Amino acid sequence: MGLLVSGEDLNVSAHTYTLANLTEARHTYDLQDAGYVTLNVDLAQAGLGSDPFGSTALPEFRLDRRTYRHRYRMRAVDLGQEDLKTLLAYDHPSLQ
Repeated sequence: MGLLVSGEDLNVSAHTYTLANLTEARHTYDLQDAGYVTLNVDLAQAGLGSDPFGSTALPEFRLDRRTYRHRYRMRAVDLGQEDLKTLLAYDHPSLQ
C-alpha cells in the first residue's frame, strides 16, 4: 500500500523525524526515528537566510502574497493491484 499525492507545482517531503527533531538536530546523527512518517505538501517555500545587516532573501525567492490557492489530491494506492504508470497518467493527463 502507498499514498499517491498529485497536483501542480508541489513541494513534497516525507520523513520519519518530528519537526522538533529536525529543527533541533545539529548533525544527521542527532536525528531519531519517530516511528511514523510525516508528510508535508506545500505550495511553495520561501528563500532562506539573511545577511548580518538584516537583508532577507532576494525578491524572486520571497513569498509576498497574503493569499494563495493550492489544490492537490491524495489517494491510497495498492501497487500490487494498480499499475503506477496508469495511476500517474490518470492523475496527470499530460504524462500520457
